[in-house]
Amino acid sequence: MSGHAVRTGLGLVWAVVLAASAADAAGVSGRVSDATGAALPGSVVVLRTPGHTPGHSSLLVRLKDKGPVILIGDLAHFQENYDANGVPGFNYDRAQTIASLERIKQIEKNLKATVIIQHDPRHIAKLPAFPAAAK
Repeated sequence: MSGHAVRTGLGLVWAVVLAASAADAAGVSGRVSDATGAALPGSVVVLRTPGHTPGHSSLLVRLKDKGPVILIGDLAHFQENYDANGVPGFNYDRAQTIASLERIKQIEKNLKATVIIQHDPRHIAKLPAFPAAAK
């Protein structure tokens, strides 16, 4: 996970998912809910995107107004890397990185999603700054 997501209005989503994951690991049921406490099934989906690290994950967040948003963490560092399947030499597994990039691109196309590359300032500018919430 990239800590850079905290800079965006979606940063809290990472915290919710991590808390839910920790709760699940502890045997406690976790769920994502809206401000009223109503469950939001499928609103946040963890996507396994290994390559940068063996356990790297990205998030698919379904926002009411903006639609589907994919936070790709460290999968790519800049738009140019994303477009050209550029893989830094320090990544754990080049083939897994490319497979994960292609998977995200297909999900992006299928859902007409907005992809957010947390290391690319041009992408961070697509979302409201914390503490404003993306809708």
